[in-house]
Amino acid sequence: MLEKSSWDNLSNVIRDKSGSCVKFISAHAATLPESSGVYVVCLKPKSDGPSFLGQLYNAVYVGQSVNLRQRFKQHLSGRTSVKYVLTEFSKIEFWYLLCDVSELDFVERTIYDVLCPITNKVSPPKFKGKLLEGLPTNP
Repeated sequence: MLEKSSWDNLSNVIRDKSGSCVKFISAHAATLPESSGVYVVCLKPKSDGPSFLGQLYNAVYVGQSVNLRQRFKQHLSGRTSVKYVLTEFSKIEFWYLLCDVSELDFVERTIYDVLCPITNKVSPPKFKGKLLEGLPTNP
């Protein structure tokens, strides 16, 4: 169950991080930094139903990379074709936060624990380290 403390913890973790969002198309690859960071792939489904269904927006994957631009390109050329996904979804976005390599596991796990993305095959490892000191913990 998602608790307010989980969101508060996430806010503390990402407070000083910079990042942005780009549409998940090859034309935007060059705009991404060649820096380490954590990213979230978000989808908005196409809907013929009631108008509120068209407003749904889901985080479906959380990942990390030492080179966000390179990872973005790998996703575009991978076995899950973005063209196919676009036939089912009206919007695909790549949200990212810049992080030091030493923070990647912790930030990824924190975001994963809050958003619970449905397409991650394996959850990120639990991170134990100095970054945890002073932050609230959840069972």
